[in-house]
Amino acid sequence: MSRNQFWEKHRESISEKIFELWKHPELPMMEYESSEILCQWLENEGFTVERELCGMPTAFRATYGSGRPAIGIIAEYDGMDGLSNDAVPYRKPLGQRAGHGCLHCHIGGANTGAAIAVKDYLQSSGLPGTVVVVGCPGEEILYGKIALLGEGGFDGLDVLLTCHVDYQNAAVSQPTLASFNGEFCFGGISSHTGAARAHNALDGVELSIQAVERMRAHQFPKTSVEHVVRNGGRMPNITPDRATLWFMIRDSSYETAKRVYQYVGEVVRDCAKIAGVDVVEGFLAGTHGYLPNDTIGDLMWKNLNDVGPVCYTDEELQELSELCKNATGSGNAVSVPELTYLKGGIDPYSQDDGEASWHIPLGRLNWEIPLQLPLHNWATTAAAGMVSTRKGALMCSEAIFRTAADLLENPQLIEKAEAERVARIDGNKVAPPAYGSFDTMAKHPEIFWDGTWLEGKL
Repeated sequence: MSRNQFWEKHRESISEKIFELWKHPELPMMEYESSEILCQWLENEGFTVERELCGMPTAFRATYGSGRPAIGIIAEYDGMDGLSNDAVPYRKPLGQRAGHGCLHCHIGGANTGAAIAVKDYLQSSGLPGTVVVVGCPGEEILYGKIALLGEGGFDGLDVLLTCHVDYQNAAVSQPTLASFNGEFCFGGISSHTGAARAHNALDGVELSIQAVERMRAHQFPKTSVEHVVRNGGRMPNITPDRATLWFMIRDSSYETAKRVYQYVGEVVRDCAKIAGVDVVEGFLAGTHGYLPNDTIGDLMWKNLNDVGPVCYTDEELQELSELCKNATGSGNAVSVPELTYLKGGIDPYSQDDGEASWHIPLGRLNWEIPLQLPLHNWATTAAAGMVSTRKGALMCSEAIFRTAADLLENPQLIEKAEAERVARIDGNKVAPPAYGSFDTMAKHPEIFWDGTWLEGKL
């Protein structure tokens, strides 16, 4: 059997698992069915699976082989709140709380399948080495991998490989934005709004938003500061006694993102005093952007070219165009399948494996969907259920397998990648991963998602 046949024999299983994950979208940190689908698949393929990794019920670590190098492959599988939709080119919610609006079902299936092919190759070749799948919950809230790092879930791994949807088929050795995020809960006193409106928790939220937005242009004009109000009261004739405000900060600099998050917290606490209400903070996590690694990036670029790009058919583009028209009004889905190597500039997104890349050399591939199809949208959930979008994930899965096999055959490349990582951080020790609220997120994520997680602290 040629080396690449080890992956090819799993192609259909990978595609089937992607669709199975798509059918079971779950909120971040609550991916019970999704993680079990992958755990059972890995166990059936001969991996030793540790469930509830680091005390996180939907995290896992699956291992095959022994000795070094230890190649880690990341699996993601969380969905997004409010983005449920059927796999049709129009709005048709399925009644589920979550939807795969960022195609993490594809990551879970593609990366796990690549690892299974690596297992077969290890078994056949007799080479020393270990392949490890780390099942990582909660990427969409930029939390899971940061907490897993801090709790030891990535210990002993020499390199990490992954992929993600994007608007280009690409190997990536490019920084992303750093991010900090957390939620603030304001507590007031409920009353009849016709008679009394003091101690209104929503006043604290609204004043905080106005103050942060007013100060942005002068204090942090180049930093992205986004927010949502998850709880602003129940009825207009009841003064809200609880209101919550969730901020996410992004910047090219980790230290700047951290500083702005702390500044926003100070503004929020001052606004609470002015409004005459209490406030508590629920810090979630902070992540570095990707630390580029050309050693791994060059290897992934080579293997991506060996696999070659995939293309949408005319019929598939027609269906995606109809989907785009119904989602945004733009009905011309254009595919650009050419391969590229992203090394310059900065990616405008943030991902929690960015933090991992500062501790362990990490390589990433992207697969393309049409630029007219917005990520984090019900339409992307619909596309995620279509066969056409699996093509790119399968392309990345095969290239990840080839990269892992190359690293097993040439472990000196991992030594070179680690030396590059150390050089890029200038030999400095990286600060421990920044995360909080672990008891809630690991043990009681349901109270986070129903918005009550901070009320007991007021």
